Order: sequence, then C-alpha cells, then structure tokens
Amino acid sequence: MHSFLGPLMAPLIKLLLLPRRLLIYAPAPVERAAIVAFNLAELVHAAFVYAVHVPGHVRVYGMLTLHDLDDRKQLTLEAESACNAWTSQRILVDQPDAYEG
Repeated sequence: MHSFLGPLMAPLIKLLLLPRRLLIYAPAPVERAAIVAFNLAELVHAAFVYAVHVPGHVRVYGMLTLHDLDDRKQLTLEAESACNAWTSQRILVDQPDAYEG
C-alpha cells in the first residue's frame, strides 16, 4: 500500500481521522480504488483500536455514480466517523457543487 500511495499515505489517513468524505477517482476497472479504500479504512481502525474516546471508524460506501450522489448528499456524517467511496465517473467535473472543500 505504501509503494502505491507513497507520500499521499499520511495526508489521506489524517483526512480520514476527521469526519470527512473521501471520494477516490479511478478509471475502470476500479479494483485498485476499492483496495485502497478498504485498506485506508483498516489502517485508521487499526491505529486507534485500543485508544479510548477516539473513534477511528471509517465507513466504506463502495462505488458511487452520479445517480447515487444525491442520496449520499442527504446523509449527514456522524461526528465520530468518516467515509470513503470510489467512482469511475468524473463526478466533480460534472457536478462541481458536490465538492466539499
């Protein structure tokens, strides 16, 4: 995993420690994006499995499309969790208002 993400590993794990959404874009086939999403979630969980009062929980939603985006926008993030998903569509190009910053 470290050889695949390299220097992006630390910022991605820091991002997932906050209650934020992470959308991974990968052209089809998206198998590598799915592997990265699940491995990031496992790394965050493993890092905080014995910590007290630290959530360390990342939800993996799976493959998102433009049609799923409206449903996901209505979901509110809990204060103690983050989520990640992957897509093969250029969602942020087609719907730039979906970008959270």
